[in-house]
Amino acid sequence: MEQRPATTEEYQRKVNILVEYINNHLSETIDLDILAEMSGFSPWHFHRIVKAFLGENIGAFIVRMRVETAARLLRHSDMPVQEISWRVGYLSLIHISEPTRRTPIS
Repeated sequence: MEQRPATTEEYQRKVNILVEYINNHLSETIDLDILAEMSGFSPWHFHRIVKAFLGENIGAFIVRMRVETAARLLRHSDMPVQEISWRVGYLSLIHISEPTRRTPIS
């Protein structure tokens, strides 16, 4: 899709604002309809523009930001795992802990 430079710059500015908002609100439930409203795009256009600029859909982007932030905090801070979990929007440790065994131990 060919866009005028002014349109591309405006879309990039709006996507940057959304990315900053997401990064500052990882501990909260992020409502996609509110993000679309913040951007000034219809929900359909919002998803299309975000995917074009970020290279992934908005849901995958939010999950990736949470996981990358948690990994960075685990590596570079002394915060307890539970606090890191809450800080990035996971309500329990099960979301970021090691997978449980599927077969019983004999």
